[in-house]
Amino acid sequence: CSSDLVAGFLLGVRTSATSVFAFVIAVTYIGYGALCHDYGFSVGWAMLSTALQWAGPAQVILVTALGSGTAPVETAIAVGLSSVRLLPMAVALLPMLKTERTKPWQLVIPVHYMAVSVWIEATRHAPAIPREQRIGFCNGIGTALVAIGVVCTALGYYLQEDRKSTRLNSSHGY
Repeated sequence: CSSDLVAGFLLGVRTSATSVFAFVIAVTYIGYGALCHDYGFSVGWAMLSTALQWAGPAQVILVTALGSGTAPVETAIAVGLSSVRLLPMAVALLPMLKTERTKPWQLVIPVHYMAVSVWIEATRHAPAIPREQRIGFCNGIGTALVAIGVVCTALGYYLQEDRKSTRLNSSHGY
């Protein structure tokens, strides 16, 4: 029922607002945005990589490898190997989310959001949430944390740009 999905989604968003992971992700992605700036990637690319990839260690591997000239195939292998660690978490969480009527396509978004932060919060809260709301809950907490990550990626990018321009101007006596 769509009201269960909406209720679960809103609960997930509220849970993310009180989760320590909101702070951890904010600080992490400020650093990631600055890293992307220093390697010459655009702010749009940095924000899109956060939204689409959503795995901090894999993102750092991607940026530092591509930014230093590593071959794309080698980069893809390194990113893939670092992301394999999330598979056991997804496999362990999916039975907690599914109902007998759950269709495979309904699990695409929760699986995309599967990061340590979402997994910990989902496994911590899922037993107390009605099963029909659990997919919505994961989608809500994942959406909120990714949104924080995307915004903080841009913030870090522009803070780094401002820091560099301030340093450059001060070194020229302006």
